[in-house]
Amino acid sequence: MKKEKYPCCICGEHYEGWGNNPEPASLWGKCCKTCDYKVVIPARITLDNYITKYGEKTGRIKFGTMMWGGK
Repeated sequence: MKKEKYPCCICGEHYEGWGNNPEPASLWGKCCKTCDYKVVIPARITLDNYITKYGEKTGRIKFGTMMWGGK
């Protein structure tokens, strides 16, 4: 049985398997393992540190392909 390949919503490269949740770097699709390690996990850590320091959903932070934050 041939495995299907899907495009990563962050880098566009194709991956096999289930993919990974790309939030907060992207709000749609799935991402490859490389982008999960290099973009998504660092974005989550940065977002957590920002929320801890400034409070939840204040300011604007740009991660990869989307903008997160308040007004």
